Amino acid sequence: MLSPRLVTLEIAISIAVVWAFSLIRNVRLLKDDERLQGAMVARNDERNILITYRATRLAGTIVLCAAAVATICMELLGMQEAADAVAFTICAFLIVYLICWYVLAKRG
Repeated sequence: MLSPRLVTLEIAISIAVVWAFSLIRNVRLLKDDERLQGAMVARNDERNILITYRATRLAGTIVLCAAAVATICMELLGMQEAADAVAFTICAFLIVYLICWYVLAKRG
């Protein structure tokens, strides 16, 4: 079984790798005005915005469902502490989602 410290390290490394790739891409874009303009047009394109929204929504739904199933399985296997941690993470995610929804609804 993976130790919590190892899992935390893997998550931190994953986030750092994604951040590094984003930083490199953005630095390259800032150096080339033509590519920057193309990236801005692509980012503001309504179709791309819709695809991003739908992909994010689908990914969030899949992760939440997988976490819920994992919580149930861990409960059945007697892994109470891990099940509680995942369940609290789901609750925290939903609370953050509701806060973001409320703030964005107030703006619009």
